[in-house]
Amino acid sequence: MKKKIKKIFIIGSRGSLAKQIIKKLENKFSLTKISRKNIDVVLNFKKLKKIIDKLNPDLIINCIGVTKFLDCEYDPRKAYLANSVFPVNLSRYIKDKNIFLIHFSTEAVFEDNLKELPNENYPPNPSTVYGNSKYLADKSLIKAKNCLVVRLPTLIGPTQNHQIVNKIIKKLFKGDLVHVSKDVYSTPINTIDFSNFLESEIISKKKFHKKKIIHVCSKKRLSTYQIIKLAVKEKKMRQNIIPVSESFFKSKFVKPKKLGLKSIYKECNRYFIYE
Repeated sequence: MKKKIKKIFIIGSRGSLAKQIIKKLENKFSLTKISRKNIDVVLNFKKLKKIIDKLNPDLIINCIGVTKFLDCEYDPRKAYLANSVFPVNLSRYIKDKNIFLIHFSTEAVFEDNLKELPNENYPPNPSTVYGNSKYLADKSLIKAKNCLVVRLPTLIGPTQNHQIVNKIIKKLFKGDLVHVSKDVYSTPINTIDFSNFLESEIISKKKFHKKKIIHVCSKKRLSTYQIIKLAVKEKKMRQNIIPVSESFFKSKFVKPKKLGLKSIYKECNRYFIYE
């Protein structure tokens, strides 16, 4: 992709990660954004095609996805439509256009409890609807000439209000006792750091535009309990954090416990800093 990126189209602008990305990009590029609340492009793809043709962006960032583990397990159809069918249709539609696509995937495409963190060359083996729905898209998109798949771990940041870490911290600020998993692991990254990396390395410098897939992650695997301990400094609040096994939260679905990523690209292995 030779031309300078000027126009960016963000699909799924109300998502937690999208909000942070928009904050980073809105003053540097001509930014157009759309959410499913405006137009449900998953179910109305024809409408999206007209928007793309009229806008003719240099870059599309796809932030649409069903990312909550239980939401996917309870409604697989919804998960596969958003996580598999939609990105594949999007990739196919722009394959002959001078448009680059950035699509986000997940650590959940790998099997649980791996002794070694998987890099970009490790074969996926998902055990959940969420992981499998994302992996199906990965397999298709990595064949496209104008697409980069970015796999991400647990995300921490100010716009992640629907994610578990922010929910826990809100409860702690209220003075509640909170039970936190001590045996669910990831290699978390901060969305502020990731958005900076996305803008600088991926968009502006186009450092990975010739790659098919990258992992962006922290260098250390941490449990949810360890993440909360890093985020909460106040002694009284820390006393309200109760570490428990994931089995404490009774569910008929088995959630993967020991996930995480590493990358073969040095700069994609980040330091985790809670902000």
